[in-house]
Amino acid sequence: MENLKPEITKGFEIIPKSIIKSKHSYICKTSSGTKVIQKTTAKENALVFANKLKTKLEEQGYPIYDKFYISTQNLPYFVCDGEKYIMTDYKDLVDSDFSDGEDVKKVILATARFHRISKNIDIMPEIKPSILNTYRKQLANFKNIKKSISSKSSFSELDVIFIKNYDYFFKKAVNAIDLLSDFFENSDFTKNLRTLCHNNIKEETAVKHKNSMSLISFENVSNELFLSDFSDIINRYVRKHTPPALSFESILETYFKVNTISDKEIKILQAILKFPAKYIKICCDFYSKGMPFVPNSVVNHLKCIITQKNIYENYTKCL
Repeated sequence: MENLKPEITKGFEIIPKSIIKSKHSYICKTSSGTKVIQKTTAKENALVFANKLKTKLEEQGYPIYDKFYISTQNLPYFVCDGEKYIMTDYKDLVDSDFSDGEDVKKVILATARFHRISKNIDIMPEIKPSILNTYRKQLANFKNIKKSISSKSSFSELDVIFIKNYDYFFKKAVNAIDLLSDFFENSDFTKNLRTLCHNNIKEETAVKHKNSMSLISFENVSNELFLSDFSDIINRYVRKHTPPALSFESILETYFKVNTISDKEIKILQAILKFPAKYIKICCDFYSKGMPFVPNSVVNHLKCIITQKNIYENYTKCL
């Protein structure tokens, strides 16, 4: 990573006493505390929205660990040579551990609190297509991949894995879409389910600070089914902890402590959990790129999902 240009520190009106380069950021010690400056590829409107959202959340008592500083350009970022930079206070943040049940409970509570507060926030981000339409599009791409592979004269290792497991994941996807379709016939009902959805909850964005857990990195927030966040947490936990120590009921109970979910919403969560989103996304992403070789990481990732499918089936069969 190149050295931090002086124009950038001037843009945030700081005079660093020292600058330490880390993998993705610059840690600047100043007379007003330690700051972190990093380059971002997030869109301008996403950064502006995230800044407004953090202010609203903080007003409602939600702990914000990555609040943006406003630059001399009167924006929550600074543009230098066509690149965007953001600056936040340095905090000793620790990533969450999705293999640890207690950490997962804290992530669920932090997410539930974010969802509850979001219902009363009057700013609106990008409205994403419905999850049902997204799933239908992904399934159509999945089917097209099979057609493309079937026309080949020779198969790669990934092609063989795809064909051997196609029927299983295809049936799972169809079943999930059928379940969701029953609910999406009532547009008024699903409209009420739309709220702010984080869309990027993982170890690095659900972090601990002084024994408190909170979400950071709100640049991907959209107007979407909040249940998508909840399902992402459950999916990540099941993948990381084999077999899961926390029951599905205990995960629901943890969320209920902060934000309630109706019986219909639980059934929608059931449908979302049944959809093999991770497997289908990995396949669609790889085959859409038309790469001449298959990275080992892609093959190993799919093999891991396949190995865990029975564990996941057992975990969600109570739904």
